[in-house]
Amino acid sequence: MVRYKKYVAASQHFGASNAIAPVIAELLNLNKEVIILAHNQAEIKFKEPRWNFDFKTTNQYDVSNELSAFNSQSMKKILDKAKPDFVLTGSSTERTFNGLEKSLILSTNEMNIPNAMVVDGWPDSEYRFNDYTNEGNLIIPGKVFVVDKQHKDLIIEQGIPSNIIKITGNPSFDEDRRQYEFLTENQLTNIKKQVGVEQNQKLIFYSGNAFKSHSEQETRGYWDYDNIIAINRTLKQNLDLDLKVIIRLHNRMIDDEPETVKEIEQYLSDEGDSHLTINYEKAPSNKELAFACDIFVTPFSTDGVTAAICNKLVLSLQGRDKNRLVTNDVGITYRVEGRIDSDKGVSYPSLSGIVNKLVKETSYVKELCPNLQDFIPDGKSVERILAEI
Repeated sequence: MVRYKKYVAASQHFGASNAIAPVIAELLNLNKEVIILAHNQAEIKFKEPRWNFDFKTTNQYDVSNELSAFNSQSMKKILDKAKPDFVLTGSSTERTFNGLEKSLILSTNEMNIPNAMVVDGWPDSEYRFNDYTNEGNLIIPGKVFVVDKQHKDLIIEQGIPSNIIKITGNPSFDEDRRQYEFLTENQLTNIKKQVGVEQNQKLIFYSGNAFKSHSEQETRGYWDYDNIIAINRTLKQNLDLDLKVIIRLHNRMIDDEPETVKEIEQYLSDEGDSHLTINYEKAPSNKELAFACDIFVTPFSTDGVTAAICNKLVLSLQGRDKNRLVTNDVGITYRVEGRIDSDKGVSYPSLSGIVNKLVKETSYVKELCPNLQDFIPDGKSVERILAEI
């Protein structure tokens, strides 16, 4: 039962926007008044034809759209004008500022407005709740909606009270599975053709999200460049296999770190291998490539979870860093162990053999990911969230 009449729903990054968009759509279907506040990537997401939301930006409330301007006081200006009964946010992962969602939660807590946060995935949980205006403190919403029990346990360890955490699933995962089930084999083949995959070729899709700057700041010791080199070595060691690798880098890397993108582009240019290409086209989308690929490779992108719920094998390359993709721990996705080589940087000695065996023996997927076949969302996450707000 939806309790309130007027909502503010806010998001700024793609993953966070994907998670709350189905909830917003259902609130609108129920004729609730929803003021949708979007920043940065959410503005792109909410313009997509399937949503086409009439959203507002902070500028329309006389608040600068610079991240540094987002704080509890600037959000109070917005809330004073919007006058919501309830505030629902996504959970974007900023590393310097609190960003739109956490600033709104801070302000709603101060103003005693009921609120909740939809946490779209397991990675980088620490950044979803840290208060950068008050070092060492957490920003704690009224309710937190998470994917599963592992997700709940993860944020309890971080300091979020267990009584406010509700296991709902991720509405985005439900949407992804529904879309995948409606695709025909011809449609999946056409997605591959759009990125140059020829008949009988296997498509490996690499979805990057390991930034060079984060590697340096957090001593992860690897970034997408290292992984792409490892994938290229795998191709060269498996010349008997007809493989095509499509690389998509994270939008924020492209926007914020163009110099590091150039490093990757230069490496690919020097290699000159048409089987390994970077793709900047908007179509097909990352989601469509996750639907169509034969093997999905990523450091820890939740795009990989999209692939997994469509029963695609997901290989996670995280160097020697701590595991940032919980599905690796529960037999749904598979982490390929990395090692530090003084002359080669990070390498993955077993990657080549794993890819070779996967292509030749489809049953090997079950050996690597024994719980993959059962990882299908039940489609009720929006229903569960609506019951709480």
